Amino acid sequence: MMIDWKILFGAGVTVLLLSGCATKPTIADAMRDHAGSSQARADLKKSLAKSWEQGQKLVITGEARVKSGESRIESAEKQIEKGKKEIEKGNQEISGGTKAMRDSESRFRAAFPDETLEMPK
Repeated sequence: MMIDWKILFGAGVTVLLLSGCATKPTIADAMRDHAGSSQARADLKKSLAKSWEQGQKLVITGEARVKSGESRIESAEKQIEKGKKEIEKGNQEISGGTKAMRDSESRFRAAFPDETLEMPK
């Protein structure tokens, strides 16, 4: 059995030509490609819009947190200032009280030199 190369070659060329025609894009293929591209663009737009909305919510909650934090700091600074004034006044009272105690003890010893001062038990 001999292979007729002319027939085989002709059949191969015919198959190649027919398969070439089958892979040539048609208008329908272009429409499908456009639809796929349009869907991808629509999906991207939706995704970007969703991301923007999430960002907007973060900005709103962030601004509220900043305002709350600033308010807390302002309140804390007022409390710190009030605390510093109380400490200053307390130190003045301690100093004045200590001086009054020493003066009183010194005057007592000067007025009553024969009496001793002892801490009660």
